[in-house]
Amino acid sequence: MRRAPSEGPSLIGNTIKFGAYGAAFGSTLGVFEGAWKDPHPTKPLRAVGEMAASHAATAALVAAVFGATDAALETVRGHSPANQVVAGCVAGSMIGFQTHNLTRAALGCGVFGTIQAVGAIGMWSPGAEH
Repeated sequence: MRRAPSEGPSLIGNTIKFGAYGAAFGSTLGVFEGAWKDPHPTKPLRAVGEMAASHAATAALVAAVFGATDAALETVRGHSPANQVVAGCVAGSMIGFQTHNLTRAALGCGVFGTIQAVGAIGMWSPGAEH
């Protein structure tokens, strides 16, 4: 059953929401990594802040691309577990594209797409309409 476009996720709303979640996750990860590593001898807080900002930017980019791709696919194709797999692949490839490395982009696509596929299979149940 296909949804009307007004019933699907908002492209801008999903992008902002997922980007904000990614930034929060990335900054938290960066703070923990900064606390774990040896501190910078003269400016330890600045080093932790830079690490948190770097991780926040990367995670926000990946999450925002995932949210935008998922919303766009749902608007065009309707609801399907394959949308999340494709969105995971596109989002994962952003990590490689950031470093201009196609091998890393392909690996990111495979890893993130596989994670989404496993999640979609885990949420699937026989006879249920999704």
